[in-house]
Amino acid sequence: MAPSRPTGLNLKMNVVKIERLTTSDEGRLRAIRLRALQDAPDAFGTTLEEASRQPFEVWRRQLEQFAVFVSTTGDRDIGIVRGGGHEDCNGAAYLLSLWVAPEMRRQGIAAALVDSVVAWARTEGFRRLVLDVAESNAAALALYMRKGFVPNGTFGTLPHPRRHIREYQLEKKLEPEPPPAMNDVAGHLEVRRLDDRLMRNLDALDEVRAKADLAKYELNVARVQ
Repeated sequence: MAPSRPTGLNLKMNVVKIERLTTSDEGRLRAIRLRALQDAPDAFGTTLEEASRQPFEVWRRQLEQFAVFVSTTGDRDIGIVRGGGHEDCNGAAYLLSLWVAPEMRRQGIAAALVDSVVAWARTEGFRRLVLDVAESNAAALALYMRKGFVPNGTFGTLPHPRRHIREYQLEKKLEPEPPPAMNDVAGHLEVRRLDDRLMRNLDALDEVRAKADLAKYELNVARVQ
C-alpha cells in the first residue's frame, strides 16, 4: 500500500504533520519507539532493553506487518501509533504503541494519531478496533473514551515483572466511512487549536469522567459475577 498523504495540525505556528512510515524507515521507527519506551516504560508490553537488542531487520518486518503513523514537526518525529490485524479476533484490528513526546502533549496530536488508525482500519475493511490501556493511565483512558472506545469486558496485565499493572481492553465499532467533505479532498486536515488553558481543563474533566465510567463498569461486572 502506498504511504498515506500527510495531514497537518497548526500548533503555535509550527506545522505538525502525520505520515505513514514505509518499509525503508526502520531507523525512524526504532528511534521513536526507544524514546517512547524510555519515557513511559509502564505503558507498553515491550521493555526498552528488549527493543534495544532487536536488529534492524526486526524493525523492517514490523513496518511490513503494521501500519505505522508518526507525527512530525520540522525534521523531528514527535509521536507514533501503530495499527495491525488482531490475530485472536476475526474482523478486528489492533491499535497499539500510541505515544506523544511530553513537550507536545495536550495539543490534539494523540487524537489525530488515533484518527489515523481508525481511518486505516476502516479502509482495510475491519469492523472493530481494539486496544489495551493501563487502568492508571487516566489521560489515555479519557482520550480513548472521547474517541468512542468502550470497555469490552476483557482485562489483563503487563508481562512479568510488571504483572501488577492492570490493563483494560477497549474497543470501537467501525461504521462505514462517510463520503469525504469537499475541503478534505486534498487530504489535509485543518484543526484549530483551543486555548491552552481550556484544553487542560477539558482534559482534566475527561479524565475524571473516564475514571467514573470505569468505576461504574466494574461495579456492574461485579454484580453480574
